[in-house]
Amino acid sequence: MKRILLIALFGLLGFSANAQDTLGCGLIANFTYTVSGETLYLTNTSTDEPLWPFYNWTVDGLSSSEENPTFPTVGFEESELVCLTVFDSTEECVDTYCMTIYFEDDTLVDDSTACELIANFSYTISGGTLNLTNTSTGEPAWPHYSWMVDGLSSTIENPSFPTADFEASEEVCLTVYDSLEECIDTYCMTIYFEDDSLDDDSTGCAVNANFTFVRSEETIYFTNTSTDEPVDAMYRWYIDWVLASEEENPSFDVADFEPSKTMCLEVYTADWTCYDSLCQVITIDSIDIDSTASIGGLEKPTVEIYPNPVHDALNITVSNANGNQQIAIYTTIGELVRMDQVGLNNKQATIDVSNLPKGLYIINIIDEENPNNNIQEKFIKN
Repeated sequence: MKRILLIALFGLLGFSANAQDTLGCGLIANFTYTVSGETLYLTNTSTDEPLWPFYNWTVDGLSSSEENPTFPTVGFEESELVCLTVFDSTEECVDTYCMTIYFEDDTLVDDSTACELIANFSYTISGGTLNLTNTSTGEPAWPHYSWMVDGLSSTIENPSFPTADFEASEEVCLTVYDSLEECIDTYCMTIYFEDDSLDDDSTGCAVNANFTFVRSEETIYFTNTSTDEPVDAMYRWYIDWVLASEEENPSFDVADFEPSKTMCLEVYTADWTCYDSLCQVITIDSIDIDSTASIGGLEKPTVEIYPNPVHDALNITVSNANGNQQIAIYTTIGELVRMDQVGLNNKQATIDVSNLPKGLYIINIIDEENPNNNIQEKFIKN
């Protein structure tokens, strides 16, 4: 096995460690790497990333847009420049970090970073549910998770546990590790409760994740039925602990669940101050085929609002709908400022927003005949 001779040149070729930004962007691009066999594993460790970050990696003429990509090292030169650019969708928040790695005999065989993993987590409590959020740092490229509390366990990154049988205090432990268990760390926290119950939530979050599902011959349609969701709720669906969708109401091929799989739904906000999850074991043979299942799955309406920005009259067009719609308008912090019931004429309606203060708003449109058809859009009042 060969040895790595030298690692890391910062700010190479004029790249700054922190790109100039006039919008208050504090993004600092950074990464670490490990090597196994003839594969280079790159791990994004950037800080203050935008809400929905994008990635662009380049090395030896190769590129990737994954957050944590891998590259074959066969054909690498004696030294290679690896660059990561992190940016938002408008490319107004952007930063690039480059590292030059020198190798002996064109071979990468060692672990250049050693394990810098530090396991950690935070929690909130809502409606008899303990919601745990992984906040570990220096994680390996493909981390695994093991949670333990009161005899319960989970391998989801951000799980939840019912608190009904918890004692006055419970020790919660998180172990984070790589597939070889060569990089591993455990963090435990003892949580003390009053009157053997967990009823407090410092964030005011009361969301309870839930979902239903139906199947046709070839497709299973999942519907989010969570309650007390925040206005800016986001969703993640996992099939056997692997992320499968971030849609609110996704559908999947029946073959994806044969003969049985565990489906989990996470409902959360971007800052993780509100979170809940639910898992169910889906067994194909136990689900009756519903010939009308495609009605709710394939014909979910879409909405168009215009003009945007708007000054006086906001036009709403909803596909696949002609009946009454409930229209709710919220501020970005979740304050309800307007509630209307409108009837769609040829799928269209107009509402007066002239009395709203200037700013960004979220409009929620619910079909009264099919409440599962819940659509959210944003608009600017000028």
